[in-house]
Amino acid sequence: MVTLAPPRAGRHDGARRRVATRSNRSPLHHDEQPMSDDLDTALAELRSETGWLAQGESAYVQHHWNLHHGEQPRSLRSPDEYSGGPDLSIHCTQLDLPAGQQRKLVARWVQALPTLQGVRRLWFSSRVSQELFDAACRIEGLSDLWVKWSGITTLEAAAGLRGLQRFHLGDSARLQTLQPLAVMPQLQWLWLDGMSKIPDLEPLAALSRLEGLFVAGTDSKPLVVPTLAPLAALQGLRWLQLGCLRPAEGGIEPLGRLRALEYLGLPNWFTVEQFAQLAARLPNTVGSWLKPYARQHPANFRCPKCRERGQVFTAGAPMRRLCPACDAPTLARHMVRYQAARQDEVERAAAAASG
Repeated sequence: MVTLAPPRAGRHDGARRRVATRSNRSPLHHDEQPMSDDLDTALAELRSETGWLAQGESAYVQHHWNLHHGEQPRSLRSPDEYSGGPDLSIHCTQLDLPAGQQRKLVARWVQALPTLQGVRRLWFSSRVSQELFDAACRIEGLSDLWVKWSGITTLEAAAGLRGLQRFHLGDSARLQTLQPLAVMPQLQWLWLDGMSKIPDLEPLAALSRLEGLFVAGTDSKPLVVPTLAPLAALQGLRWLQLGCLRPAEGGIEPLGRLRALEYLGLPNWFTVEQFAQLAARLPNTVGSWLKPYARQHPANFRCPKCRERGQVFTAGAPMRRLCPACDAPTLARHMVRYQAARQDEVERAAAAASG
């Protein structure tokens, strides 16, 4: 990528004016020419760009459940199969049973779960009903709860799990609010997938010990929230991914205050300038759009023209797939625009810090 020059007093900003990166200027058009030196530098970099990730290179940092994949025990169908121990995995729904037998099996687990002693980690590998979820939340001493997907509408019962540290809630499109989570500051990892009805993220601001967070809507219905501002309170956050989620106001600017972030995953729905400004604020964070473009795996997106390099994905909407060789001029102009906006933010922050 283009190397940024350190900010210094009185630095001429003609290059940035020419590529129109200021917030009150229009985006770069094809008839606007950036400073030749910056464009030449970008073109020179592209001569050696393959478009593919190098061996060992990644724009992703694994989350807690990646790192502990494989620790889930064999799933049990009936409470009679459980012989004790801290780990329990249940698969008691979506079975090839008559409806009456299925209901009776779930009812047995609903009755048994609150009585289990010593269970610390609980997995549900099939759909979880509200009554099954509520029963699980009555297990004393539970530290980990993993739900593949559910039909629950409320998390009220979870508020009683004062020792819960890691909570994975898979596709749960019927959930109405996150408010009960506001009284669970002990949470360290939280996964909320398939959200489509929650009104805001405000309850998450109370999770002061949170290290990792995933929040996503659905492919068919993105989650729209008023703002991402509540997330700025999570100063201990190291891992954050937001999928199919749009803030109505403020864009992604609040995320620039999360200086402890090691990884940030975002949908490529925001502007080039917004991503570039965020990259300036989070220089030590890994993320696909915290650089001008994202390389791909060598098995994917081979350029159909030259057949020698891979197409990269540009940061910022609308995203484009460009070959570093065949589309070099277009990609170079995009690089200059991104880096100029990033440099603007670096210098703005330096000016603000100096008073």
